[in-house]
Amino acid sequence: METLAQRYGKALYPATHRVCGYRLRPFTLGHAFLFDRLLLHRLDSMLAGGTKLPSTGELRLAVAICQRTHAQAVRFVQSTWGAWWLRWGMLRVNFLNVHKGVFQFVEYRKAHSDCPEAWSNPENKSKPICSPPLQQVKLTLIGRMGYTEEQAMDTSLSRALFDHFCFWEMEGKMNLVGDEERSLTEDLKNEQSAIRKEMAEFTRTLKEKGSPNG
Repeated sequence: METLAQRYGKALYPATHRVCGYRLRPFTLGHAFLFDRLLLHRLDSMLAGGTKLPSTGELRLAVAICQRTHAQAVRFVQSTWGAWWLRWGMLRVNFLNVHKGVFQFVEYRKAHSDCPEAWSNPENKSKPICSPPLQQVKLTLIGRMGYTEEQAMDTSLSRALFDHFCFWEMEGKMNLVGDEERSLTEDLKNEQSAIRKEMAEFTRTLKEKGSPNG
């Protein structure tokens, strides 16, 4: 199991990813905002185990956005030639390889969405925050950590999340799950999984013994 330090190292120095042969930039906070604005939810739903496959057009748009910085991507989607480019300039993303492309894109998103597990400090008596989570992250980077708007929007999402949660942990507003706690949680999950398998096997054996043909 990777430590928090190792995971943060990957957030700082992310690996290179390609989708259908196109090289992508790290998935940034600005990219995440654009995905929300353009309703590219089917791609994000695949991260949570969704089964509804995005269209070729949606995958092309997602790849085109993630090839660019946030500012470049905004200009692209607002341009008159963007639609033409999506149709004729990205032919490597097509109906023949959309399944493979979606799988590659989901792996890319997973790699750039890692963040520490955290919860609010129970001693913090402030009322619940209702603002969008991504906005909270953006305002933390700009208002508390000195990022410019452009720097915040071009920060990889994983790094932005790590910095956000770690900052508020140091401020006493949040608690992070440490390496030792994560290890114990993983051990508990493995134990529970083993128990479920044993119970399933026991139930199957009982059914077989009770069967008329058994």
